Amino acid sequence: QAPRKPHQGGQYWAPIRGQFCAPIDTGGRTALAQRFGPHIYSAQHVAAAKPAPDLALFAVARLGVPPAEAVFIDDNIHGIHCARAAGCLAVGFVGPTDHRPDQAGVLRRAGADHVVHGAEELLHLLCTLLPQHQAMA
Repeated sequence: QAPRKPHQGGQYWAPIRGQFCAPIDTGGRTALAQRFGPHIYSAQHVAAAKPAPDLALFAVARLGVPPAEAVFIDDNIHGIHCARAAGCLAVGFVGPTDHRPDQAGVLRRAGADHVVHGAEELLHLLCTLLPQHQAMA
C-alpha cells in the first residue's frame, strides 16, 4: 500500500518500534495515530533489530523516501546507530521525563546529528531542516 501523506507539509511519517512486540494498537485513539495509517514498523518486520540499519531501511523503502532524505528520531543509542548505518539524519530526542544522566551527551557521542529536548525543540528543528514545509507547525 502506498504511504499516506499528512494533510500538512507533505512529509511522510512512520513510527518505528525497536523491540519485538505485538503491533502497536493505534485504535484511532489519537489524531496523531491516524496520520500513520498502516505505516507503523517494529523489529518484527526485519531480520535484525536496532542497532542494525534494517528497520530504518525497511521504513524508508516502504515510504518511498531515500535514506539521505529521511530524518530518524530516537531516544536511545541503538536508534541513533541504526539511523547512521542506514544513511538517515539521526536526531536524538530527550523527553521532559527522561532522567537518564547526560542523555543528550550519550546521544551526541553515539553519533546523533542533532539532539533536541522535548517536542517544541523537535518542531523547531524540523521546521529548520524542512523550511519549505513550515505549514506543519
